Amino acid sequence: MSSGHMVPLQRVVWDVGGGPPARSAPRAVPLTLREARGVVRRMARGAQRPTVVLAGVDPLAPPGRGIPVAGLVEALTSRGFPTGLALHPTAAFTPRSLRAWAAMGVQHIVLPVDTALDSHIPRTPAVRRTDAATLVYAHAVVAAGLQLYATTRVTALTAPDLMGIAALLPSLQVSRWDVSFVVPTATVARSEPLRAMRLERVLAWLSRYAASAPFPVTTEGAPHFIRHLHPQPDGLTLAPMVRDAQGMLYITATGEVWPGPDLPLSAGNVRLHAPQALYRSAPLFQRLRSAAELGGRCGWCAWSQVCGGSRARAYALTGDALAQDPHCAPVILPVAPARRRRSQTPP
Repeated sequence: MSSGHMVPLQRVVWDVGGGPPARSAPRAVPLTLREARGVVRRMARGAQRPTVVLAGVDPLAPPGRGIPVAGLVEALTSRGFPTGLALHPTAAFTPRSLRAWAAMGVQHIVLPVDTALDSHIPRTPAVRRTDAATLVYAHAVVAAGLQLYATTRVTALTAPDLMGIAALLPSLQVSRWDVSFVVPTATVARSEPLRAMRLERVLAWLSRYAASAPFPVTTEGAPHFIRHLHPQPDGLTLAPMVRDAQGMLYITATGEVWPGPDLPLSAGNVRLHAPQALYRSAPLFQRLRSAAELGGRCGWCAWSQVCGGSRARAYALTGDALAQDPHCAPVILPVAPARRRRSQTPP
């Protein structure tokens, strides 16, 4: 089986279980700190050091709930892994605690910025309003010597605020803006994600903004952003976009390795396998990377080698992780028939 064009593993998102409830099997046993340190030791045997983002982090989580974050941070940073924290939105913090994270070797903090300051969008369980507290938090992160990564969850409700958010971010001294286009999950209704044509308009605007932004702009859930960054497809020189199973993986609180946070298919468990080994060799990851395995438009699209569509969205809406991305607008440049494996007929 061909693994497709595999880029090096760049980012590992690890749910430490101290924030929102883990989306793993209810009877699964969470990793202990000792087990997590063993995982880090196995990861360190590899030649490369992907960035590890610890998600669901709540410094005030009750004892015994989740992996003790300080111990895991020490294990990662002492072995040279660039480490970031995606703090739980309700987590308390102080400038002193942020300086302590920086002293431990944490490089960046992920800040949710889902709305503009003057937004009229109502607060909902899926929308964290940007307010004065967000600004205080952002400035404290930078003052502590940490890089600030802003992340924005784009839904049909929050999309109108993107221009306001973009205008706000330079004043926060962010180092990166990650624009995450949500896919339907157990906690995200099917009405929330952007449909294909509206998503295309947002990506077109985002590409124009990214061209002059003072920081890198990345996307999650929309690898077809590459069509707007590079209108002429060139699978020979362009690196594939980072997406599920391509350049990233996700470790659940119980050690299962998924292709991404919103694609709940396990390739194995870190108790038995090093994450890099699963990334390289697990059949699930290989199939998701192979353009020849993709169905529908994603299989014959000219950008198939460097995009591949959102596998999480395909799985959520069709039940088939290899199906075409339902929210990617059609393109008109088919690939050569010799590159197809599945039964693919352009619509």
